[in-house]
Amino acid sequence: SEIDWRPLGVVLVRVNVSATSGGLLIPPLWQLVVSLICVAATYTTMRGVGVTRWGAWVVAALLALMLVLALARWPLQVAPFTVQIAGLLLMLALYAMAVGALARSNVAGSAASIALIDGLLLMGLAFWLMPIYQLIMTLDGTPAVTPYPPTLWVTIGVVLASALGLRVLAARRSLHRWRQALLGVLAVAAVIHLAVMIEYALGRSGPDFWILFRGAREWFRGNALYDLQGVIENHFGHVLKVPPFYAMLFVPFVQQDGLMILFWHRMINIGLLVLTLVLLLTSFRIRLFSILGAGLLLLFNMRPLADTIAFGQIDILLLLLLTMALIALQRSRDGIAGIAVALGTLFKLYPALLLIFFITQRQWRAVISFFLTLLLCTGFAVVVMGWDVHMTYLLDVLPRIGGGTSWVENQTINGFLSRLFAPNIVAAKFEHPVVTLLTIVAFLALLGLAVALAWRHVPASSTRLPLLFGLFVLLMVLAVPAAWMHYQTITILTFFSLLLASQHAGMTRWQAAMLGLAYALIAYGNQWSFYNNSITSGLTVLGTSYKFYGLLLLLVLVLWQLVHGADATQADEKRIAA
Repeated sequence: SEIDWRPLGVVLVRVNVSATSGGLLIPPLWQLVVSLICVAATYTTMRGVGVTRWGAWVVAALLALMLVLALARWPLQVAPFTVQIAGLLLMLALYAMAVGALARSNVAGSAASIALIDGLLLMGLAFWLMPIYQLIMTLDGTPAVTPYPPTLWVTIGVVLASALGLRVLAARRSLHRWRQALLGVLAVAAVIHLAVMIEYALGRSGPDFWILFRGAREWFRGNALYDLQGVIENHFGHVLKVPPFYAMLFVPFVQQDGLMILFWHRMINIGLLVLTLVLLLTSFRIRLFSILGAGLLLLFNMRPLADTIAFGQIDILLLLLLTMALIALQRSRDGIAGIAVALGTLFKLYPALLLIFFITQRQWRAVISFFLTLLLCTGFAVVVMGWDVHMTYLLDVLPRIGGGTSWVENQTINGFLSRLFAPNIVAAKFEHPVVTLLTIVAFLALLGLAVALAWRHVPASSTRLPLLFGLFVLLMVLAVPAAWMHYQTITILTFFSLLLASQHAGMTRWQAAMLGLAYALIAYGNQWSFYNNSITSGLTVLGTSYKFYGLLLLLVLVLWQLVHGADATQADEKRIAA
């Protein structure tokens, strides 16, 4: 009799794709066109950053060879992304053409350097190319990566304002002022876009704020402050894990409406942000309507900063405290610097890394004030919240909140390596012996290098001091096992230290190019800007680490400046002597 197979289930175990013919496979015409675009864009990029013709052809040929081999070896993983690869290379080519044009018409007074204003123009150009690449991904069929509409409007406004400004300057025969005009457009756009991002952030739910607020409210009602089971299961989830001092600050407000407290929490953050900008301008004697002033406005156009407000995080306060510490060091008030860093450590543990900086610089007053502040503030928290809470944090919470994660928000060295080894990209602790070993080795190597560079004491007035300080700040969000994207708010100080150093001696062509790329990768977007929670190939895994690449570029720039850059105070003394 005939058997009816319909009630039986079918399980698809494996699918194999093989060629139907053993002959030479010729790719579709559109793939050939895209490949030629990739080669041409690569050649243009290399020429723009100063590579010789032969060198540019070699790099372009190598890229073409790699693309062909990748298409042959992993066709299903590479072929769907060739249009996006070509789009990315076209964006890089356009950026490199701008680098080359600025280098050929440099105003730095030296054929080997690019002036600070040109570096700032490259920062602005790189930033506003990012939403254009989002559009390329969207047109190629990637869902949920379209740029935020107001961001797209500001992008269009930048293009139109730049074109109109150049047209007006040409009509008035004042094209020699085009750099200042473009920088002014970029600075205004930065302020507008920051306002756009903050407006968006004010409408978010503030998940991190509610973790702290509800934890403090539960403690006030007589329950445990820490959910130990939640910490054990997944401390990267929605669970309270901050020091008791931080949680204590929410206790006076737990009987009030949480939404109202969240609103004022955000208003305070915005106020602290403005205060930080004012402190940098006044303490370093920078006029707002100047080249360096415009550079500061560009630096504050940073998505991690807006996400700090959206999530209800503490990174803007940390930025202010670290800014105060840097200013105090430059004024030889080391004790105040130690107090500021200690307060930051009471909110997040990783600012304690700056204690090593104080020790290497033999700033003993900072070290003493650091420990005294920790002792006094912790003692006050013990009086308010009790000894048991602190012992629970010290013995049960702190030992369990280490380690890294493969989740896309973790843009550290550990996060990059974890995504390469982990089977899934999720917000949970991930442990792998190779990843753990490489994380420790990288941390110790970078810390050892930072200590070696900082071992020689530098005067408070030197531009080398902010660079060293910025290097340790950068290590806080790069070398630790886990640091979310919004932690990168504090890299504003690292960028600022580079701008301070560059205003005297300028930059080489490659430094200016790397500065713009590092800023765009760190400042633009968050985990959802180029990622839609879908991993389809190794290319998408590599793409999720885009902010990590920006941190690496920034690290290279800082290290290069510390090793090869001239100290501004020494340069000034030589100029006076001459």
